[in-house]
Amino acid sequence: MRVLWIVQGAMKEVAKKLGERQPVSGTWIESSKDLILNNEEIELHILNIISNKKLKSIQEFLCDGVKYHLLSVKKKVLLGGKERKFEKDINDTIKKINPDIIHVHGTEFSISLAIKQNIEKNIPICHSIQGLVSCIAEKYFYADLPLNNMLLMERIPLGIQRKSYQRRGVSERKIIQRYKYFFGRTDWDYSHVTALNPKIKYIKVRELFREDFVNSESWNIKQINRLTIFYAGGARVPLKGFHKFLDALELIKKTFPNVVVYVAGIKPNKKIPIFGKIGYGKYLDRIIKNKGLSKNIVFTGPLSSKDMLNMFQHAHCYVLGSSIENSSNSLVEAMLVGTPSIVALVGGVENFAVHEETSYFYRFEEAEMLAHYVEQIFTNDEIAEKFSINSRKQIRSILDGNHEDLVKAYKYVVDDFKREGV
Repeated sequence: MRVLWIVQGAMKEVAKKLGERQPVSGTWIESSKDLILNNEEIELHILNIISNKKLKSIQEFLCDGVKYHLLSVKKKVLLGGKERKFEKDINDTIKKINPDIIHVHGTEFSISLAIKQNIEKNIPICHSIQGLVSCIAEKYFYADLPLNNMLLMERIPLGIQRKSYQRRGVSERKIIQRYKYFFGRTDWDYSHVTALNPKIKYIKVRELFREDFVNSESWNIKQINRLTIFYAGGARVPLKGFHKFLDALELIKKTFPNVVVYVAGIKPNKKIPIFGKIGYGKYLDRIIKNKGLSKNIVFTGPLSSKDMLNMFQHAHCYVLGSSIENSSNSLVEAMLVGTPSIVALVGGVENFAVHEETSYFYRFEEAEMLAHYVEQIFTNDEIAEKFSINSRKQIRSILDGNHEDLVKAYKYVVDDFKREGV
């Protein structure tokens, strides 16, 4: 079976080929690729859609049994815009590869809308659901930010950023309404895509996770740095909820003045020329200063797999404070390691964790409850160790056999397409 992946952004081998920094996100795609390489039935081609001015034409190279195809586009295409040359290039590339099935990773980019109808009629096309930007833009983006109390140079850049989500959301709705096959993994993503298009065929495909975490040594309370919190989801955009977490941290500090929070991911407070700090990063800086939390927060920057693992193993607890998550990779990684977790009850998290068995759940807007549960972990080793043991068992039970899901899904889609057509 010849499988073509369409992926927005440079994967690890592509970044290496182009001399770029290797990505730390999208690790489930790399794990899926590694699995497929061990399957003799699959011939894998990956079309990476990137924005790189140095690439003047489509490039191809073979690495570890995978045929990579690099197609550079203008940035507007990645944000939902159109470009005739791109549309011609993507269709010509698909015809040249002539796959048995096309797998588009994500619904949040307009890439698959450029595929011509004559290809769609002859080759089954499936999409895996990552986030759903159409929902995020309309319901969750601002994540309860006090917009009326924000400065103009904080609020205006956020509005522009939300517009970008909304533009991609328009394309996403078109994709869901046009195509038939979708791979998902939670009740949340199922409910949203079937609400948009009740006729889709939804196949549950559980994600694969990095071996570093699957085979990791368990979190051990004797080896942790006490009174430390790992906020692994980052703080780059409001929907990750870090501003709400700051309300909780202010309360936690009253009882534990030496608490330290490690925040993974791209720093939210970068400066730009002329204006200095703007947008969400500027707002966070102001709130952190006003609340007197500067000495309690460490922004780590992007972390490698080994660095993430080290953080999970040595943190006293992990917090997921997002306003929305489909399935949080960092939550699953925390559970694989056994780091006690406090989790905002949003999106699809209930498909993985269980309140008071593997984790504490709280309502996203309830900073007081978040602070209370963190304090429970800090002061009660018995609860922390219970969560650690139960989360490792729970997540391994949920993921058991997940390495078979993707290939089974491909076979189902190809057979169903032959049987019924689109």
